[in-house]
Amino acid sequence: MSNSMDQLLLFYLVALAAYVIGIRLFFWRFFTQFQKRIFLLLNVITFAVYLLYFFNILSTPQTLPFWNWFLDVNEEFGLMATYSSAILLLTAIAAFFNGMFDGGRRRGFWILNAFVFLFLTLDEYFVIHEAIQEAVGNWQIIYMVSGAVLVLLSILFWWPKSRQQWIQLVLYLIGLGVLGGSGIILDYVFQEVACRTELGIICADLNLIEEVMETLGACFVLALFLSIAVETVPMRGRKIYWGTLVSAAAIWVVAVMGYWWLLPTLELQTANRVDVGFDDGRVSLVAYTLSSHEVAPDGTLTVTTYWRANEPVTKLYQISGHILDRSYNSIAQDDPTAGWFPSYAWFPNVTIRKTLNLHIPATIDAPYGYLVSMRLWNFKDPEELSPVSGDRPVLFADTVQLDAVTSLSTDELPSVPNSNSYIFSDNIRMLGYQMPL
Repeated sequence: MSNSMDQLLLFYLVALAAYVIGIRLFFWRFFTQFQKRIFLLLNVITFAVYLLYFFNILSTPQTLPFWNWFLDVNEEFGLMATYSSAILLLTAIAAFFNGMFDGGRRRGFWILNAFVFLFLTLDEYFVIHEAIQEAVGNWQIIYMVSGAVLVLLSILFWWPKSRQQWIQLVLYLIGLGVLGGSGIILDYVFQEVACRTELGIICADLNLIEEVMETLGACFVLALFLSIAVETVPMRGRKIYWGTLVSAAAIWVVAVMGYWWLLPTLELQTANRVDVGFDDGRVSLVAYTLSSHEVAPDGTLTVTTYWRANEPVTKLYQISGHILDRSYNSIAQDDPTAGWFPSYAWFPNVTIRKTLNLHIPATIDAPYGYLVSMRLWNFKDPEELSPVSGDRPVLFADTVQLDAVTSLSTDELPSVPNSNSYIFSDNIRMLGYQMPL
């Protein structure tokens, strides 16, 4: 084991010891017996997920590339993201059920938190804040303002009337603070500050701390909500309560797994099937769909591609899609990054979906026929990955033609004496004709 790994593990052990001591000294006496049991259980599961990650990176030899990705707590859509989002979903459901049985102004507290934690569930897994960042920027500020509003409204709705309710409110605010503070502030510090300086520790190591604290904050709130349910939900409703929670967690895990690995396979039934192998047949493009066969100036053509690894993938493949004119000049291009579901996460013989959005220039020739092309290349080595055993025309050494699209003229069509409808190659359409007298 390297010295850097030794230092990293020592750092995490010290942080874990500080966490356990802090919980024991400052919070344990305020927990109910039920809350202690639930909190301990959630912590055991959480740290088990992290231990799987450490055991995997320390194992020799390494496991399949898929498992290296799936168990990596720094990767989106992996085991940790699935588990964390499940915790947030259970918190949302617990809040909803508590609101059903808790009356008065506190019902507003539960309804508010049910919707907030449902949104956080989707954000944790589908990374909604990244889309917000691309659309308006400064997602951290938006989330911080929203968090402040949530705290104020929660206090107003809860408005403690007893010492126990004060304790519950303070514990809620602490858990929410850890969850939000790690997800927003620590994320910003690590990504925008620490990772841009030389601290002797890599960004992934720092992100691990942020992910741990965010998950533990969610566990803190969930344990509190479940302990309140013991006081709020009548005995006859508890069986339904616990059954719903367990079922929801199982359904969520199955749903997100199916979204990535089952749904693309079902979508193949209506997609355009192709057979194009790349990199000596290690991966194959098996199907695609186009949002339209007609393009307009300043529009977007969405190309959904379906890929399949024919063996364990160790390379980081990049996909490049183009719209080409008849001289093979590119007028639109999309090179989606490896993103949160990189090629080494492709499980052999399982269909993977990759979507490209090709933005059309504001000025294009019309009417005109264009080609849609696809290229696969190795991110770490700019070698050409020539297509093999393909059933699509090869345009360049590493590029195939998928389809053709047409740009239509916006000019008003003249009157057609004799109407008809014939479609020729390249989507050229005859709408009518006129015969000489």
